[in-house]
Amino acid sequence: MTFERPTRAGLAIAALGLICVAGYAGVALAEDAAPAAAPALVPNKGDTAWMLVSSALVLMMSIPGLALFYGGLVRTKNMASVLTQVFTIVSLVGVVWTLYGYSLAFGDGGSMSPYIGGFGKAFMHGIDASSTAATFSNGVVIPELAYFVFQMTFAMITPALIVGAFAEGTLVGTVGFGREMRQKERHKARIWGVFVEHEHRGQGIAARLMTEVLERATSLAGLEKITLTVGDNQTAAKRLYSSLGFTVFGHERGALKLGDGASGEYVDEDHMVFAISKSERL
Repeated sequence: MTFERPTRAGLAIAALGLICVAGYAGVALAEDAAPAAAPALVPNKGDTAWMLVSSALVLMMSIPGLALFYGGLVRTKNMASVLTQVFTIVSLVGVVWTLYGYSLAFGDGGSMSPYIGGFGKAFMHGIDASSTAATFSNGVVIPELAYFVFQMTFAMITPALIVGAFAEGTLVGTVGFGREMRQKERHKARIWGVFVEHEHRGQGIAARLMTEVLERATSLAGLEKITLTVGDNQTAAKRLYSSLGFTVFGHERGALKLGDGASGEYVDEDHMVFAISKSERL
């Protein structure tokens, strides 16, 4: 058997074939080495368990905790009335939260999202065992059902706190609380409208209302400070705020004017702040 010497043309064709085979193999290897799609985030069992425990604790703060606490502030014959009020509020808010409350709070509101959500999640639409909710930690999620229940317990207890402002069926005190809506000011909140009826003053009602508000406020994520203003002529209120941890950081002359025209009387105001974060800077 004899072999003929290959011609230059034959060598060229053979080399071209080897290049094509090598190129195909390289493409195949590149395809095999392509990074796989990022796996779906899986909720951590520990995080989920803690969220459920926290939800149960907050719920017990409302029933029976808050109901019994406020029931102890009234006469024995009105105990059942207070218990019924708290239980009714908690139950009603739970239904409202399920129907549309959660959707308005955490749904997609389009251009209005910074202020209010939409109805995309009304009646728990799209919320099932497989849906997840993001957390403040990157790459960490929890089941949306657990997140739904956790937020619902806070929605329940918030209006139930109003019952504490009633004594024997009479509204005796109020306090207003609001958090700034703009993104750059979300770390701030403000208290206003602290008022107690004259005949109920001196019973610690204002202190209890303020304490409830501050306890609720300190649990809000990202909130660093709470501000308020108090007139120079409101010595009792200033003394109360100072005892709760508020400090004066500014003074405004002529902040209020009582009366019209030249006969009006001006009242100076102190600006006070309650620092939640230890790194708070005024």
